[in-house]
Amino acid sequence: LKYLAARPDSGGGPAHARAAVALAFLAAGDEANGRRLALSWNQVPGPGTWSWGVAYQLITLSEYHLLTQDAAVLPTIKALVARLRQDQYDGRILVWGPGGVQGDYERIDASQQLYLGGFGHAPYVPGAGKNGYGPMQYTTILPVIAWQLAAAAGVKADPKGVANALDFIHRGTNEAGYVAYGGEFTLNNGYVDPVAWKKSTSGMNYVGRAGASLIAHKLSPEFGTSTTYFEKNRSYMKRAYRSLPDGHACSVLGFLWGLLGAAAAEDEALLRTMFDYHKAWFNMMRCHDGSFVVLPGRDYADGGYYISSRYHPTSVMALVLGTANPKLQIQGVQSKIAATAKAQKAAAALATAPPAPPKAPPPAPKPALTVRPEIVEQWHQRLIKKLDSLSKAGAKINFPMNGSENYLVRGADEKSLLVNIQGNDLPLPWKQLSLGSRLVLAKAAVREDDAETLLICAVLHAANGFGSEADDLFAKAALIDADSARAARAGLKQ
Repeated sequence: LKYLAARPDSGGGPAHARAAVALAFLAAGDEANGRRLALSWNQVPGPGTWSWGVAYQLITLSEYHLLTQDAAVLPTIKALVARLRQDQYDGRILVWGPGGVQGDYERIDASQQLYLGGFGHAPYVPGAGKNGYGPMQYTTILPVIAWQLAAAAGVKADPKGVANALDFIHRGTNEAGYVAYGGEFTLNNGYVDPVAWKKSTSGMNYVGRAGASLIAHKLSPEFGTSTTYFEKNRSYMKRAYRSLPDGHACSVLGFLWGLLGAAAAEDEALLRTMFDYHKAWFNMMRCHDGSFVVLPGRDYADGGYYISSRYHPTSVMALVLGTANPKLQIQGVQSKIAATAKAQKAAAALATAPPAPPKAPPPAPKPALTVRPEIVEQWHQRLIKKLDSLSKAGAKINFPMNGSENYLVRGADEKSLLVNIQGNDLPLPWKQLSLGSRLVLAKAAVREDDAETLLICAVLHAANGFGSEADDLFAKAALIDADSARAARAGLKQ
């Protein structure tokens, strides 16, 4: 970050690098540089701008607005949302004429209709020979991420456009969760049976595309298929994690979206494997001045080593290393990397400690309480009511959402927790908060003279496997309201 801040021109360059630098500053809490770069991009691009640039600009401005609530970027966000919809493959698709691809043209024409919802490099213009080889997965995934971030900022895209884009992504994702380059139906290498391809379980490379797809689906919970594809992408990432540095045209795409996807995957083992396996790779990228440089990739068309400035990989590494204290939606704000690192450090210390002298065997532990999901949900609803009533009564409840930073709780409802971040009240959806995070909230809300807060905290301790702590809290609650404590404990299954 110091390297980037010392070079004012680091925020220029092509859209992918420009976005990464601005987002790195925003994620690091450097509001001055983040604001400067975001506002320098607060203009609507001209017609014909490649979809890469429009999507990356919309991602950047949306994340900026979500962090700062700066209304100055909203008109541009609205224009970019509309521009992406105009750029999308829509209507009856014409890319390949009768002489464009060898084979039965009726079959070829049916296949090119599967381009519906996709995005290519440039905006779609109907006509044979006007669109290269057609749409691709990355250029379709990025608009979905951008549209959904804009929706979180209050600017909703056309639902049909989002649905069609997701359908295109699904047609390019096989049973194993592998995400194709363009789709099985790009046709530039001839006809491929789309049904047979989608049923296949092949693929061991380009894990970055699966990571980007995972984020797009995580940001799209309103679509019923999102959970299925989230799981497919996560499963594929576990299988193909070694391909992180692989990327067509530029390998930086792979380790940006691969690692951000792993951070959003709600699987700490996967994220830990990604970082550990590629530790040597990242160290070889490091330069003496704090920057990172792209290394030659393994794809035949990877030109990142020759075309990328140091600004791009340096800002990408700032973003992915910053997932320990995530601030951006694309970083996975529910990430618990910091807690994982702490736990691993403690485990390593235990592993290297000298053996302790023999002791008398400890008493057999009590069986841990197992809390049924429906009981957890009941107490979650009680937590919502209690948080909302306490915060509205003026109580200060500090939630350490990002590492050491405490965010003030301002309210709660069925959908989200309202927290104050950098002077702005922002909703944090409950779906982004793990059971462990809800326990942290319950502990922050405990009032020693309030049986309800003690019981909520006790149940959530039990649900997270902390039986002894739960017992202590039940006992404290019983001193205030014995009947309520007895009823709460009776409701938990042994």
